[in-house]
Amino acid sequence: MKEIESKMIYEFENHSLYYEGKIDETPTFSLMVDTLELEIDKKNGRLLSIQGFLPLVNAIHTTILMKDYEEGSFYLEKDHIDWYQENQVYDLLSKIPEIQEYFAPLIIKYDEEKGIIQLGTDLDVQDILTKVNENIFCGTDEYMKLKCIYVVPSEFRS
Repeated sequence: MKEIESKMIYEFENHSLYYEGKIDETPTFSLMVDTLELEIDKKNGRLLSIQGFLPLVNAIHTTILMKDYEEGSFYLEKDHIDWYQENQVYDLLSKIPEIQEYFAPLIIKYDEEKGIIQLGTDLDVQDILTKVNENIFCGTDEYMKLKCIYVVPSEFRS
């Protein structure tokens, strides 16, 4: 496995979210939530990155308050990893229908001042927020189902 540190860029000109300088030879598959691709490690089900088309034009512009978080990773259930083929893309909601209540229809919020993008519903007091890396935070409900994703790009470009 070859990994190189990269930074997440949000490009306003074409509404894209991507990594600059990313090289990673880990076998992966992807889950799509709307027009965003969640790249998952095929070996262990760990969320590695998020990229894709994300127009913030229709986002709800608001203040986003993130609760306290714990450092860690976000993993798919191990039982489900065998369902996926390497280098394939799958629809998140059809593969994990139990999270539709949180992601359908997709709610996108954007806090311009803090540079935070929220996908999914707000977290409740009992929910857990995990910092996957500097750019990705995953919120789960009390049953560990994905409820929201906070994306914090390293840089916004016009």
